[in-house]
Amino acid sequence: MDKKIVTINVTWEDNYSAWCDILPGCVAVDKTLSGVKKGMISAIEFHLEGMQKDGDAIPKEFQGEYEFAFRFDV
Repeated sequence: MDKKIVTINVTWEDNYSAWCDILPGCVAVDKTLSGVKKGMISAIEFHLEGMQKDGDAIPKEFQGEYEFAFRFDV
């Protein structure tokens, strides 16, 4: 199964932020690590649904089966 990399870092306010390089502008922020992971997955799903409804092409990286791999940006 193909893995999509989600990058996580700690903000200066002790929150977590996450983004995925292959979906610019799709981000999530939460006070907990588990919360930002869940939020990012939801944000990506929402983003892809919106693209589909708007008639935009879904990036080839998100066609077919995939899972998320989270990495920290230190």
